[in-house]
Amino acid sequence: MKKFLILILFINLSLPCYAGLKDITNGIKNVFYVPNAEELQFQKEQKIKEEIFKELDEYYNSLEIEEINNSGKNLRDILLQDDEKIETLYQKFKNNHNDMQLNKNLYDTTSSYKEQYEEIYNKYVGKEIFEKAAKNYYSKLFIYNSDYKRLAQDFETEYSETYHEAYYNINKLITSYINKYEEISNEVYKYSYNYEKNKLQNFYKQRYGNIKYDGTMNILLAPSTSPKTNCYYITDAYTRLRVIQKVKNGILVANTNESVYGYQSHFKRAFVETNKPYVDNQIIFGKFLYIGNYSYKNALGSSTTVWKFKELNEPTEKFYFYFN
Repeated sequence: MKKFLILILFINLSLPCYAGLKDITNGIKNVFYVPNAEELQFQKEQKIKEEIFKELDEYYNSLEIEEINNSGKNLRDILLQDDEKIETLYQKFKNNHNDMQLNKNLYDTTSSYKEQYEEIYNKYVGKEIFEKAAKNYYSKLFIYNSDYKRLAQDFETEYSETYHEAYYNINKLITSYINKYEEISNEVYKYSYNYEKNKLQNFYKQRYGNIKYDGTMNILLAPSTSPKTNCYYITDAYTRLRVIQKVKNGILVANTNESVYGYQSHFKRAFVETNKPYVDNQIIFGKFLYIGNYSYKNALGSSTTVWKFKELNEPTEKFYFYFN
């Protein structure tokens, strides 16, 4: 009995010592823990990424003050100078919406600047910078022929999701001008397009009644489509009419574009009522109002019926936005 009590006492006294020894052992393990190869690789990649992001910070900090393309001006100076030109034109547009030549100049300028700034953004701020960063990252890891473009997208997403003041400022600066010029060009185009469309429709209405645009003269090639009454059809860069023969009060024409419907194309002829001095085989362009059918006798003496169009006279003034 006495020996049993001594054994219990020994066990109870040993338990705290064992627990303490276990803690010490775990601590020693932690002190001398050696990461496996996968963990070491991850740590290496994270360290290199941090270095890359630090280099990006330094680059963006210098970007606003550095000279662009040996112009003697930094990026902010160039943007402000261009914006003064746009603002001058835009105020003229605000004062007189109906000067179509000025509107075209404003539209072309804002569209051009928008495209240039998108290129500047990709080259100095976005896509190309992060592609270089991705290549640099892989080269430091001695990895080649990898999909650095996908990594570049991941880098840009991760970098932009955390606040980097210089990057944020330059990004906001350029994108604000891109968005501004897109809004101005859309505003100018929408107004000018509708203005010229209404003007042309009123011009035709006074001369030909209520007619409307319905497509191109490729309708002459369509297997089953027919032109509509009170509708006109146009030629364009891909739709040309060739004069087959000059006849009384007009000309017989055919569409020369064979690629529209491929092997299904139906090369229909048509009669165009016109007083213009066209000659055989001449390629003509214009707008043609469908007005019914026209019958004539061919070289064999048999009667042929084709669609009849009337060539529309167009305004002498130049249109910049609406061409139908």
